[in-house]
Amino acid sequence: MDGQSESFQITGIEQEDTYCIDAIAATRESDPVVYLYDSQEFSVDPLVAYNDDREYGSSVNSRICVPLARESTYYLEVAELLERSGIVLLYIDREDAE
Repeated sequence: MDGQSESFQITGIEQEDTYCIDAIAATRESDPVVYLYDSQEFSVDPLVAYNDDREYGSSVNSRICVPLARESTYYLEVAELLERSGIVLLYIDREDAE
């Protein structure tokens, strides 16, 4: 990331379930924030979930776990809280997946 936000479209959900989205800072001093929307509007109204720090005070990584509907489209925005450049690893998986 170059200090700005990156946006992704999530489609092709074959199984309705709860999914967890993790944004892990791979660069020292990065602080990723994740937003999930159900519309391309990227505003408060279509906001489904948001997270800044996964474990408040002990981790700057972000995680949201939300139910996603089958054959729906969602929009994920990953931003750097302090507008620093760095690498963020993004993982999406079902909550109960091993």
